[in-house]
Amino acid sequence: MASIDGLNAWWQKLLGSRIARALLYPLGLVYGGLGLLRNQAYTLGVLGRMRPSARVISVGNLTVGGTGKTPVVIDLASSYLAQGKRVGILTRGYGRQDKSDSLVVAGGAVGIAASIDALGDEPALILQAVPQAMIFVGSDRRKGALRAQEFGLDTIILDDGFQHLALERDYDLVLYDINDDPRTVAVLPGGRLRESLSALRRAKALVFTKVDGADDPRIATYREILQKYNPRLSFGAVSFAPSICRSASDQTLDLLALRGRRIIAFSAIARHASFVESLLALGADVVDNLDFGDHHWYIESDLLTLQARAKHLSVDLLVCTMKDMIKIRQFVEGDLVQNILALDQQCKWHVLPEGLLA
Repeated sequence: MASIDGLNAWWQKLLGSRIARALLYPLGLVYGGLGLLRNQAYTLGVLGRMRPSARVISVGNLTVGGTGKTPVVIDLASSYLAQGKRVGILTRGYGRQDKSDSLVVAGGAVGIAASIDALGDEPALILQAVPQAMIFVGSDRRKGALRAQEFGLDTIILDDGFQHLALERDYDLVLYDINDDPRTVAVLPGGRLRESLSALRRAKALVFTKVDGADDPRIATYREILQKYNPRLSFGAVSFAPSICRSASDQTLDLLALRGRRIIAFSAIARHASFVESLLALGADVVDNLDFGDHHWYIESDLLTLQARAKHLSVDLLVCTMKDMIKIRQFVEGDLVQNILALDQQCKWHVLPEGLLA
């Protein structure tokens, strides 16, 4: 956790300074320019692209983390499976413990098993939610697509795929956090954009995530701004609604279990603050919160620290996300997770982009 999580926290703090953002702006121009050159190389055929036999739906974004890709991928996979499609998910498995570059295959009707260390936290969470889908974890998406074809899959979801141009796709879906004002965003390292907003020219549809309902006034404002980059862009809107609480042993509790309870909120996700806001909205009394940094892998000392903190503050519960719970279930045999609950969330579509579920 220490080095990479600390560096990320330092960078996020740095972005809070107007002077720092101004100084980093020229580097963003260089970074963005290199990205444009790379994209042009694919457009001109200098860099080759693969066309899988299956329909490919890419779910990606323009920013670094925190837009809600995992719940959207889970929701889409569930929808395609319900249509009778044979679904595979290609994902990098960022932050997984197993550092080998070999392709990891799991799930599906054949029930291929793989450890969470080999899969990574987000792929393991996806597989737990939609075990009927097959998941292919590795940095080489083309290799994953070829393997998917061997299983006769007809639908491939490319997780975090907007910048992975080596694989052709039939539907390019971009997720955009409604809390990121497009009038003030900037390219890395002076901002959170992986590439400039002009990249939306490649997209089929854009979905605003974390909206406050279908009538969120920011939707119309930001749509007008972003559609200038691609007049043909289809738009959607989704929020992530808490649905249930789960224990480490997968027992379920109603969300009312959190109302009025003194809790410590902790997570290892990209945007910890939004998780805390969800708990407050449910009526929880958030006495303290801990941000471990995105993709942190919990060890016993982390849970000992959390339990000591809970005892000191006389709190009732420790509450995390499902992405965290998938990694701390290994401690279920002891007493370290007896008072820990995870907040499970699901997609609530307000506007579905045209052709996404066709």
